[in-house]
Amino acid sequence: MNRIRVLTSVLKGTSRNLKLCDPVQSIIPQLRSLSATPVARTTSQGPWLSATPRVCLHDVPTILRAGGLKPNRPVTLTADLTDENGKQFCSHAHYISDSEGEVNAGLAPSVGGSYKGVFPAGLLTTLAPAPHEFPLLRLYRRDPRLPWKITVKVLEGHQPLGTQQEAMSEMELERHLMGPGVRRVPLREGRVRATLFLPPGPGPFPGVIDMFGTAGGLMEFRAAMMASRGIASMALAYFAFEDLPKTTESFDLEYFAEAAELLMSQEGVVPDRCGIVAVSKAADIAFTLATWVPEVKAVVSISGSPVAYDSVITYRGKTILEGFKMDLSFIRLDEHGRLYPLREMIQLLTPDHPQFIPINLADDDTYFLVVGGDDDAWSCDIPVHSVRERMEMFGRTEKLETRVYPGAGHILEPPYGALIHHSYHRHLPVVGGEDGTERITGVPILWGGRPFEHCAAQEDLWPRMRNFLVKHVRDESPCPSPQASYSHSPSPQPHTHTAPSPQASYSQPAPLLQFCSHAHYVTDAEGKVDASVAEAVGGSYNGVFPAGLLTTLSPAPHELQTLRLYRRNPELPWKISIRVLEGHQPRGAQHQILSELELERRLMGPGVRRVQVREGKIRGALYLPPGPGPFPGIVDMFGSVGGIMEFRSAMLASRGFASLALAIFNYDDLPKTTSRIDLDYFEEAVEYLLSRPEVIPDRCGAVAISKSGDIVFSMGTAFPAVKAVVGISSCTMVFHSKFFYKGKFYGKGVEVPFDIMKPDESGAISADLTYLFDPDNPLMIPVERADDETHFLVAVGDDDPWGFRASIPAFRERMLRNNRRNFETILYPGAGHIMEPPYGPLIHSSFQRHMPSKERNPDYDKGVAMKWGGKPKPTCDAQVDLWRRMRAFLMQHVRDESHWYQEYLQERRD
Repeated sequence: MNRIRVLTSVLKGTSRNLKLCDPVQSIIPQLRSLSATPVARTTSQGPWLSATPRVCLHDVPTILRAGGLKPNRPVTLTADLTDENGKQFCSHAHYISDSEGEVNAGLAPSVGGSYKGVFPAGLLTTLAPAPHEFPLLRLYRRDPRLPWKITVKVLEGHQPLGTQQEAMSEMELERHLMGPGVRRVPLREGRVRATLFLPPGPGPFPGVIDMFGTAGGLMEFRAAMMASRGIASMALAYFAFEDLPKTTESFDLEYFAEAAELLMSQEGVVPDRCGIVAVSKAADIAFTLATWVPEVKAVVSISGSPVAYDSVITYRGKTILEGFKMDLSFIRLDEHGRLYPLREMIQLLTPDHPQFIPINLADDDTYFLVVGGDDDAWSCDIPVHSVRERMEMFGRTEKLETRVYPGAGHILEPPYGALIHHSYHRHLPVVGGEDGTERITGVPILWGGRPFEHCAAQEDLWPRMRNFLVKHVRDESPCPSPQASYSHSPSPQPHTHTAPSPQASYSQPAPLLQFCSHAHYVTDAEGKVDASVAEAVGGSYNGVFPAGLLTTLSPAPHELQTLRLYRRNPELPWKISIRVLEGHQPRGAQHQILSELELERRLMGPGVRRVQVREGKIRGALYLPPGPGPFPGIVDMFGSVGGIMEFRSAMLASRGFASLALAIFNYDDLPKTTSRIDLDYFEEAVEYLLSRPEVIPDRCGAVAISKSGDIVFSMGTAFPAVKAVVGISSCTMVFHSKFFYKGKFYGKGVEVPFDIMKPDESGAISADLTYLFDPDNPLMIPVERADDETHFLVAVGDDDPWGFRASIPAFRERMLRNNRRNFETILYPGAGHIMEPPYGPLIHSSFQRHMPSKERNPDYDKGVAMKWGGKPKPTCDAQVDLWRRMRAFLMQHVRDESHWYQEYLQERRD
């Protein structure tokens, strides 16, 4: 349901139901006409195509469906467009229609063509030059005022790319780069050559300079898209355009400072600070500006380097940076003649390199977001780590956010555009030899990136980048807030949204316990509040946070404050009362209610089946998706809370996984503590799961959080059938347990001294365990011994008070030291220890009934309040990202890489 309508319903006092699986989206009011475009669908009895939405901004996902087809038959979906130069780009995907003669590209796997597997954005992401075109063409829109018009067709049978077969049905997608009301202003003032894009309305808006790399010229599409999302963006040319220099040999920093000054002087733009988004080569300019020009307060570096490649940078008549010269001896051509550098060259640029831009000298209120992909042919994941190491050397890591995206390439742009895996590059200043005469000026370049992972990276980066810029440019500016611009409007009235939580059982039996949250808003000139775009000015959270009321639900003031909110029975939906009160009221207030409604958020989708498991030693609950399968199987475990927790398994089953919620201890006839762990129990659980007729039988995955991480890492190491392991805030060594396997001692756990556990002001304890995470620690689980086909995903929050962030570099070093690259690691800024499926409440602390400490501290065995950490919005963002990423990881390594499943698909096709 459109969130705009949700808020309207709140104010009218009507009731609406929302499922838990519905994303909490932020929709800018001026874009409603695009995002609400009706679905296009043929209404005849014959074959039809539909798109939801058909007309939208280019950063909005579109789901394609086809129907009216013959059941269980091969069909092909194709997409093609023609760019401004008349060049044609196309993609195609092979599907099998379902029993009702339909194909839903948002759920069904492609079995061939431009991509395989479930990839809703696949046809857009894999658009590439048509077979008759020059294969190194790059697809982008020079004039962002022109929308992309993409023809989608459904064809009978599995057809090759570029086929001329007549379509059974076709339609046209219209994807806009500029939202309604965005203003495009060409700027030619002084030396500056740019185009300014301004959002609708008076502002003030955060101002951002937007620059691309060595492609040169002026590229405007990203600036237009940022303006469509509320950011005043200046697309800035800096060479190979009009009267600007033709090469990147030398830059005068004053040109960019002049551009920043011009941007901040524009009416409607925050006047005291600005940000920069820079890709590739432009990143060294952005880092330099942030170091020397105090008005630059936020830098986004995408696939860039903190070293000026092949450039001299001057400022106020003096040379401040001498560039690092690329040496041709490090340059290679792949089998297709595409150029790329050896990683050894990038590795030369260590954090203490003399030509490293001294970003540690930037002002204290200057922040950096530095990202890259680990499939970047130019190895720009290395500079991401180098920047972090440099800032760590000077104690400045709190000013830095870094991301390395698994499977992403060099050209990271707004989402749902075509992956630029390679292109013909007209300008690349590469010199070699002592005389510096050798030069490459036009070559095919390899950029890298795998379509699905690259698309996922762009989906993550786009909102992350915008939030980063808004926060550090607009929200931290001391200049008047946007409300000052509306002083001519009728006096706004304060209102409070309060959200008493679902009444939920915490234990069995138990009284009904209450959880609540509240947020203070100011109505707009029309007397409305849209929580997806309006800022909370107080209450449980501040700022724009669409999921704020859900994420900040916590025990009501009269309840025990260490209660943990979760649903023991996932068959029961959460029922959440939303109320609007007049004035800014305190949490739990019983002030007169202006309007209210009830949200209903489900943990189980329609048709999901729950099977109680009590076979042999196994104790748990198996959740199965609708239908016969075969489904990818997952063993799902929680930490030292004990008992059985089923809600995540229910949600995984609602997304296509057969998930076994497995009890570990303190449940039924299982052991009461974790002092002894028999891996045979978990091997039996794997065998049971794979024996189910609904489950793919040759491999499975395992998901764990906290204490159970040592179990799943051991499973991935010891059990050949476990091919995908997800560890969330997990132990990479054995904790508080002795492990046995097949009757033999397998490993002894580390005991945490209780004298290092410290209570905070509320009495919740935590301990910094950083010192334990050492790749040479003999207690670390030997994950490097796992099969080559076994993959690991390790996710940790950097606000975890238990210091688990240190587990990532230890894990990475241990794997890389053994030449193992079958892993992904993610460090989420601002996230705490407990990361669960998205839009649930942040568990900042809770009462833990089991601490394995009877011999050391009997009092702790009775239970203790534990601190888990995390800031609400960063943890929510982390959970949204991790939930999507985890499911894609499991689907790839359990289902898509299953030999049995591939043979099964082939048999169905035959």
